[in-house]
Amino acid sequence: MLNVFSLVNGRLYQEEIASLEELSRFHPVWVDLDSPT
Repeated sequence: MLNVFSLVNGRLYQEEIASLEELSRFHPVWVDLDSPT
């Protein structure tokens, strides 16, 4: 699992993703790689 953070209407939102394909749905400002599996 990776945590992806995106800005939506000026607010920071966190999403969890499990694959690189899921990342294409987001425009992240930050990707948390702490302890990825």
